[in-house]
Amino acid sequence: MIYYQPEIGQLLFGNPMGGFEMPPYACSMLTGLLDNFDQVYWNQHQHEWQRDACVEIGPVYFRPYWWGDDDTPEAGLPNFGLTDDPVEIRWYKHAKRGQSVNMDLTPGQWAAWHDRVYRAMMMIEYERNRGIMTHPDECYHWHIEPIVGDKT
Repeated sequence: MIYYQPEIGQLLFGNPMGGFEMPPYACSMLTGLLDNFDQVYWNQHQHEWQRDACVEIGPVYFRPYWWGDDDTPEAGLPNFGLTDDPVEIRWYKHAKRGQSVNMDLTPGQWAAWHDRVYRAMMMIEYERNRGIMTHPDECYHWHIEPIVGDKT
């Protein structure tokens, strides 16, 4: 468990943050999910998304860093996650900077979270492309085998 230690600007002037640092492998997972989010957004809207607006793709949400007043409700919202999932990702100013999470997750829990988010996006793609795309459950093995020594 590594408690999150923000940079000085985030500590003094930033929005609320998660209590735990995201490990490097989880940051890589998030980068991949954001790239996939970009692709699904393009497929739906046929234009690029600049990551500067709140967007939902099914139950997956993205919120840019809140630059407004600290006392507004938006200031306390997480930046990325899955509706009805307890994992909340937060960052400082932009993704890949000052990333934190509200829970202390094991590697297996991170892998399971990644799969829940990825599958949710792929189900949106499947619904949009019914008949020309294979169902995600037929393409991917969603069960994550426990990592040796992992407590998940």
